[in-house]
Amino acid sequence: MEYIFFLSVCWCIWITATFLMDKAHPLRLKLSIASLLLCIGAGKFITIDHAEVSLSYLLLVAIGSFTARQFKFKELLSLCISALMTAMVFAGIKLFEMYERAWFLFDVKWYIVILVLLIQYAIYPKYRLWKNRMISAYMGFLAGEWLLYKVLSQVFIPYKIGDSSFLDFFSFSMLIVVGIHQLRAFKNLFHVKFLSVKEKQTYE
Repeated sequence: MEYIFFLSVCWCIWITATFLMDKAHPLRLKLSIASLLLCIGAGKFITIDHAEVSLSYLLLVAIGSFTARQFKFKELLSLCISALMTAMVFAGIKLFEMYERAWFLFDVKWYIVILVLLIQYAIYPKYRLWKNRMISAYMGFLAGEWLLYKVLSQVFIPYKIGDSSFLDFFSFSMLIVVGIHQLRAFKNLFHVKFLSVKEKQTYE
């Protein structure tokens, strides 16, 4: 079924934001509306300069661009470079897949995600830069989809921007990125608690 993974993630976000989040949380309404619009926009395309573009893809670009506004100029410059690297990894591996699928032993999405994670943690190794990693990977995947379209359009291969395969890949990849961040957060929390217990035992 098309969009199954993407829609499942969006519905989980909508249910969490609508029923489980604190009503006073500033992101509750935004997450609820955005996730619902993403579900509605999946499978719906509009034509922009001869390119068929998914409404969900456009909404994701708008969300990412709005979020990136909080960063300063130097941070934005770094984000643009890391996002461009992510885009090139995504588009490059997808093109290799189209040329010769036998080169890959596993599903292509794992190669992309692993390489992107290596890039993001090489550029933003510190835990406090987790927002930079998130938005860089987020915008990099979206830019990679557009880059892939531009390359294919040069050889007159039809390609829809933000179709079901991309949106499913996008939601899967971002879940991996968020999941690894949460594991690091849990590790840091456990480390802090372990040190506090050890200090108490020392003083006793």
